[in-house]
Amino acid sequence: MLNLGNIFTKNNYDTLEEKFLEKVERMTISFGGEDQIGLDTLRECLDITVDVMKTIADQNLAKDDYCKFYIQDVRRGSVIMDVGLITNIVGAIIPAIPSIIQIFIEIFKMRKHLKGKEPKNIEKNEKKTVIENCDGAKITVHNNTYNIYVSENTTERCLARMNDTLAKDPARTDLTIEYADQSGKVVDKVSMVKEELAQTSIALDVERFDNSLTEKTVIEWVKVRKCIFIGDSKWEFVSIVGNVSFSASIEDREFAEKFKKGEIIITPESLLKIKLLCRMRCDADGNTKGKTTYSVTKVLDIDSPQSKKQMSMFDNEDSII
Repeated sequence: MLNLGNIFTKNNYDTLEEKFLEKVERMTISFGGEDQIGLDTLRECLDITVDVMKTIADQNLAKDDYCKFYIQDVRRGSVIMDVGLITNIVGAIIPAIPSIIQIFIEIFKMRKHLKGKEPKNIEKNEKKTVIENCDGAKITVHNNTYNIYVSENTTERCLARMNDTLAKDPARTDLTIEYADQSGKVVDKVSMVKEELAQTSIALDVERFDNSLTEKTVIEWVKVRKCIFIGDSKWEFVSIVGNVSFSASIEDREFAEKFKKGEIIITPESLLKIKLLCRMRCDADGNTKGKTTYSVTKVLDIDSPQSKKQMSMFDNEDSII
């Protein structure tokens, strides 16, 4: 089942637009190649598209703002999908920032520009960010787009997975995303050919692009509250010391693969000893701003009677608490 949020037919969409007087954005996603597309490829790309756009919306819209995604049409000639976004913005003053779809396209442009490699240089002013890639070429994006992109690695990982799926699908030759205004005129677009999809199929550590980022690595015993099997979604943990709940991505690929294969079993009684990377951002005065992100770089030990695999012990270090 495709995770598309709420999907509306054209008639439903017209009714909603008239009833709520909402701002409407449209984009067209073209999967170049054969007229038919595999369900696995389509499902992966749609799920990631919606997840990333929801992430952008969460960071771009005010608390009471509201948005819905819908598919208006699917056409042949490769596979062309018209996607719409209905946004109900509460309040009379709308800040001069890019829309959700514009940010989505700008992030694709940044990833295409970087070619899967870390930037040579980044310069920011009050409104714009200039990114110089490994070849010395530069691209300018809105600060809001850049800040959303580097705030955490989730969006980068999702889009890398999407490009990897398209790069490995022999029926797909390229990807094009177009943004149209209210009149249907295309005002922005980005395209990636097969080589560019392959170049950007491995995620960068974009959090490191932020100069205000500070890091700390700790060793912590935790209980697992929730295991996520899909993609790179975060697990939920509770620390044994202090009983603090937090979410963290799993960077220990060896552990993740063994867990997926059933070689490691996690029970409600299981305790994990983990090496945890904590990242936070600080202002000029050294005060923490925004949220702290966590990632499990290594699972060091598992204390569980039903575990099939015991990980090697590691010397203790600082606690997260």
